[in-house]
Amino acid sequence: MKIEGFIYIFCITVGLIGTLNCASTTGKMTTRNTPPRTSGQTTQRTTPRTSAAPSYSYCYSCQYGLCPLPFRSSSLYVSRDVSYSGWCVKISDTTSLDSRASRGVGTSICSSRGCSWRIVSGVNKYVCCCHGNLCNSALATSKLNIFILFLSFLSVNFIKKIFF
Repeated sequence: MKIEGFIYIFCITVGLIGTLNCASTTGKMTTRNTPPRTSGQTTQRTTPRTSAAPSYSYCYSCQYGLCPLPFRSSSLYVSRDVSYSGWCVKISDTTSLDSRASRGVGTSICSSRGCSWRIVSGVNKYVCCCHGNLCNSALATSKLNIFILFLSFLSVNFIKKIFF
């Protein structure tokens, strides 16, 4: 019975590690999009590029009170705005993850990643800045996270049953 228990625990551990690796590699979009063209004309380059190509990213954008709770990027009140600097921002009244917030391009507010209390338009707000494509979304509680918690609970109970 003890060998079967070790095999069972080994299989669960390998499955959890594989699931965590899969979640960490697919959880964040890393590609950058180019902004929409402003005119229908295209220009042909006659000289070789001497500097790096500009990188643009998009930010989720919605106004305070209209951003859905919990945050859903598919909501009618949420749009995607071009951030030429790559900075996105989430501004709220509290540090709570499920509080009302506004989201948008953070060019004028952000210069470093992270969250802090700042004065915005004369009011103390909790401002979170990030740099990257659509980085100002909410932390998602996915079915995968719930599944991992459920498997962990089962594993602990199974280990208790076998060894104690």
